[in-house]
Amino acid sequence: MQDNYGGGVTIDLEDSTGGVSASGLDLLAALANYSPSDPPITASRLAALTGRDRGVVSRVIDDLLELGFVERDPDERALRLGWGLYAAAVQVVELRVVSRGQQLVERLAAQCGESTYLVRRRGTQSLTVAEAMPRASVRGVSWLGRSQPVARGDAGPVLLMDLSRAELRALLGGGKLPPSTGINAPRSIEELEREIAKARATGVCVLMEHVEAGVASVGAPVMDFRQRVVGAVVVVGPSTRVSSSLATLVDAVREGADELSRSLGSDLQLAGGEA
Repeated sequence: MQDNYGGGVTIDLEDSTGGVSASGLDLLAALANYSPSDPPITASRLAALTGRDRGVVSRVIDDLLELGFVERDPDERALRLGWGLYAAAVQVVELRVVSRGQQLVERLAAQCGESTYLVRRRGTQSLTVAEAMPRASVRGVSWLGRSQPVARGDAGPVLLMDLSRAELRALLGGGKLPPSTGINAPRSIEELEREIAKARATGVCVLMEHVEAGVASVGAPVMDFRQRVVGAVVVVGPSTRVSSSLATLVDAVREGADELSRSLGSDLQLAGGEA
């Protein structure tokens, strides 16, 4: 079952580990649809809204209060969604990014005929958390579980696109970028900022020989219910082959990343950015 959090976020709570019953989900859904202009929602009102027995509702509310999914105003006895629900939603995201991400990269590798990765940012590093190779390829070195400087990876501009300029410079130290063997790799933070701005404007990032000679990539962001970038789907292959099928790869990568984002509750509107 899906619930709204904060009047606009939709995310499936069945994956959470809180052990919430169907009754609990019904109550959470009713609270999520509450408007400040409505009368305060009490246990009695929740019972009426959901058509459930008042005693059952009271017991479920006690469970939700204990989990932190619901909070109660001590004066009005009014109920509202609690921060514990937000934390559970974040946990769902963490579980789904990898589990559904692995399924996605396997499908894209077969569809595109190129190596496909799901990459996440960990501070100044980008970490590969899922990968898949097309059946016809000769398997090379695996990147699974390996990291590299985020400013130098195929997913770099995508993973950094929801950071403001100040946040980016604070993250990278405002100095020189790490060395790179890529022919077209950015040589300064200013050049990297231009790549990020282009990725932000188009929703995808195409890098030709940025990481190494003869290799190109197409990447797109994965966003969660907070509209923050939590990963990047990246297809990597020989630059000549990527160039010849670029439009098809861009569409496939964008659609795949959007699909994963929607499963994490995103409305595909990027939060944060340039300012």
